[in-house]
Amino acid sequence: MRAQVAAALKQSKTLLVGTDLTPGILRGERPESALATVDPKQPRMLADVNNWLRAPDKKHDPLMLFSRFDPSEVRLVGDVVKARGRMMFKRAWTTPSSTVPMD
Repeated sequence: MRAQVAAALKQSKTLLVGTDLTPGILRGERPESALATVDPKQPRMLADVNNWLRAPDKKHDPLMLFSRFDPSEVRLVGDVVKARGRMMFKRAWTTPSSTVPMD
């Protein structure tokens, strides 16, 4: 169980960094590392996100998932994006015997 939680937290961090905290993503580059974290059991999700990135519109806006800034309006200072915080989780109590869904 501990290894599953550690793996889930590591994947969550990869997703968060890949969607919001890399210089390329902030400049509007393709979020390859974030897309690699999409669950392969949800192939439609990956196809949808790829479509949103290719042809965004009001209903299918990649900004719902990824941070972006207009390079003509914002300039990064340096090559490092810094953030401070921590990830926490809470056990999901679904039955008297309790399970933690990790799928």
